[in-house]
Amino acid sequence: MLKSNGRLNLVARFLAIYQRTGLRWLVRKSRILKPFPSNLEAKEKLLPDIQGGRPFRQEVSQRIPVENPQRRVAYFTGCMTNYVFQNTGRSVLNVLKENKVEVFIPEQVCCGVPAEASGDEETMLHLAAENVKNSQNYRLTRLLRDCPSCGVALQEYGEKLGTEEAKAFSSKVKDITQFLIQDIELKIPKNNVPVTVTYHDPCHAIRGLKIQKEPRELLKKIPGLSLKEMNGTTQCCGSAGSFNLSYYQLSMQILDKKLNNIRDTGAEVVATACPACEMQIGHGVRKNQLTQKVMHPIELLSQAYLIGGK
Repeated sequence: MLKSNGRLNLVARFLAIYQRTGLRWLVRKSRILKPFPSNLEAKEKLLPDIQGGRPFRQEVSQRIPVENPQRRVAYFTGCMTNYVFQNTGRSVLNVLKENKVEVFIPEQVCCGVPAEASGDEETMLHLAAENVKNSQNYRLTRLLRDCPSCGVALQEYGEKLGTEEAKAFSSKVKDITQFLIQDIELKIPKNNVPVTVTYHDPCHAIRGLKIQKEPRELLKKIPGLSLKEMNGTTQCCGSAGSFNLSYYQLSMQILDKKLNNIRDTGAEVVATACPACEMQIGHGVRKNQLTQKVMHPIELLSQAYLIGGK
């Protein structure tokens, strides 16, 4: 499936239908999955509500122009933003538009992380080559992404493929939070967003990409927002790619420690710059009937701009 966007689109459409037609309610109410092995009934609840009616890249144009752009960038949406967290994608485009950044969304396939994590190096290299080839039509200095797992994979294309094209591709890859803090003069929202936020460091961000301060600097630039650090902010939430599927109970034990630290802050929002962490922590919030919202930092910044616009 990873090699075919068409097949992934079909799966995403089925999941949307499953969630919105009452089929999910029926499956959970009947507990039809309980006899199945490997905690399938519990794992089914990991998937959050899909935020769009169709994949994000089908909702938007390949080019999102702005008047007098200060920069032009490409945007690698990744699978989670494309199929599940479409609000993150919309927020990325809104934030870049507010900052006079023109965006191109090239043709793309999965970054290859799921294949590589499963030991399928051949598929991973195939996907890498496809993404490098699709980027050749865009003469851009930056390729932005909102997922650190994708970021680690994309930045390793040069080493894994060994071609000059792949090395040039990898050299352009940058996290959206880094770009906004390091590459441009960020427009500060005018209106207050009176909310207390705590931040969870994704493993791929802090250990793979060495990103820690940039998401926090973004949050601190939102007027009225209060950032309250939790204990163990750099400790894994238990997602770890497909670890939470392979070892669900153990991943929940790891998550419980994270949720306790979140509760202790009294924060209304948990921000994390990783869709997989967002899915895992969101699952824990729903499972334990907590009140916190789980969001990407870019969503909070986008909300601040939209409030200011009104």
